[in-house]
Amino acid sequence: MKGTTMQFYTANTNGAGHVHPMLHEVFQKVFMKRPSLRYVATPDAVNSANEVYAFQIYDGVEFVGEIAWKRYRPGRTTLDEGKIMYQISSPFICKERSPRNTLLTTNTRSAVKTLLDEKVIRKREPSELIAKKIGEAKYMTDELVRKSRWGISARHSETDILKFILKVADGELPNLDDFPKIKASVTDDNRTAMANFEIATGIMEAVGKEQFYLVEYEIDESITAYSAITKEKIYQGNSTYELPSWVQSKLAMLKMIDKGQAIRNVGAKLDSERIVGPEVVYIVLDGEIPDLIE
Repeated sequence: MKGTTMQFYTANTNGAGHVHPMLHEVFQKVFMKRPSLRYVATPDAVNSANEVYAFQIYDGVEFVGEIAWKRYRPGRTTLDEGKIMYQISSPFICKERSPRNTLLTTNTRSAVKTLLDEKVIRKREPSELIAKKIGEAKYMTDELVRKSRWGISARHSETDILKFILKVADGELPNLDDFPKIKASVTDDNRTAMANFEIATGIMEAVGKEQFYLVEYEIDESITAYSAITKEKIYQGNSTYELPSWVQSKLAMLKMIDKGQAIRNVGAKLDSERIVGPEVVYIVLDGEIPDLIE
């Protein structure tokens, strides 16, 4: 079977080479009973015979594990040490003495049995996935607030601010000429920066209360939407038409701004560079669009 291309299951070698015959045999047998699994090649995992020996495993669109046929070198003391075997990884393989959740076997039947075991090679529970997405949203909105502070330029001291506030508290109308450093901060740029900071802070508060929708666009323009309110995935496809009309309206507005920007009462277009996965991430605040002009 050496050099055989895959015909019995959904898979992709990314042009890296042929599937290793040991993996081909496993994939073929698994396909007969679990056709929803597909395998995406690790592009740099190619041996001298141009055979791909490592794959990521997906169930539909969700990543569920990895499989490889390669030499296992626990100590890595010499290049010749270790047996060639199946190495199957999944978050749901629990091994007490291993830092990685990886099953090792030289037996093809055992490898097939593992891939067919839906308690091991399975999708994450929706609650786990949503909790992860909400956590990422909170992280990204924290970044949004932090970066919005950078635009505020103010060189006055805390003492100057306290004196100014105390005069106001005592019913006086402070003369800005008496506070030159504070006066120097009263600029159009600072007004804009402060407005952006307040909008970002409002977005962060809504995300903290989990009153939002998270909409992810992948590089292939596929769309996934999650509700932080009901804690569920509400949509996956290639169009926003099945989303509520008010979500569509807010998304249309958010698509017009740059990453790292937000619109009051609407949401934000977040910088997703520090998380793995989506190309663009939108936070859409819950509810119909109110009067946006304040």
